[in-house]
Amino acid sequence: MSEKSDNISRRTVLSTTGALAFTGLAGVQSVRADSNTGRESDGRRTAGSRTRDSGSVELSSENSGTKQEWVSIMKQRDIVHPAVNEGVSSSSADANLQNLTYVDHWKQTSDLAPNCPQGDNPNFSAEHLCTVYKAVDDEGAIVQDSNGQYRYIVELWQQCTKSDSSGVLCADAEINLLRSNINDKDGDVTFHGRDPTGTERVNDERISVRHYTEVSGVAFGGDEVVRFNDGLFGAIEWTPGPEGSYTVSWSGEEEQIQDIIAFVDIGSDSKLDFDDEDTGIVWNYKVETDF
Repeated sequence: MSEKSDNISRRTVLSTTGALAFTGLAGVQSVRADSNTGRESDGRRTAGSRTRDSGSVELSSENSGTKQEWVSIMKQRDIVHPAVNEGVSSSSADANLQNLTYVDHWKQTSDLAPNCPQGDNPNFSAEHLCTVYKAVDDEGAIVQDSNGQYRYIVELWQQCTKSDSSGVLCADAEINLLRSNINDKDGDVTFHGRDPTGTERVNDERISVRHYTEVSGVAFGGDEVVRFNDGLFGAIEWTPGPEGSYTVSWSGEEEQIQDIIAFVDIGSDSKLDFDDEDTGIVWNYKVETDF
């Protein structure tokens, strides 16, 4: 995990204007597609006992959410969710942001029910979020680097929760996978940095995810602490530069709730307002549960 520089202040700058891709989605059968998002899903279909949901969204203002929705999501992300019969909770997952202003966001949801042969299927609900922030100076002007690129941070966040349990016989149903990817298929965006940068095994611990950088005298970035009881968490793919790509993933066995977060530092020769139908930036997500 990357370390934040000591000379970066903790001042948080939040926006008051405006409105957060993925390979290896094979194996999804009998899928349905959403014409607006490109989503492919088999949410409640079972293959054995495992269920999965996945989707692909090209980032555009035509399929993005409203600023009001984003504010509501951020408030909900800061609520503690007690796990059933346990004293643990989810991560706060409300990132600390420095010199970043909200641009736009995209949200998808999943409902899954892994097959439980001994009783009624338990239910899981998942939320997937991709948010884009622009880096700004003290006067609110967007930051440009020495190459003239405008700089942005993409935040990838997912959370899956067991929303309904069917009793003792099916109590072992669990979340197995959360995965999110962002990529540029046209080469118009440069991928500069990211966090997490590697992959590590986690066992009853909290991991700090944080990415900060300084460009043209302005330090910007974000950080958050994520709780893990079990599993493998981190970056499983990173391609820097134009036509870049980044994938963050958690895999393991979690019976109640799990979330992940990642930050990706990108630059563009033109300002990103996502008004174009074909931005070339694609976000992909995936979630799996099992019994």
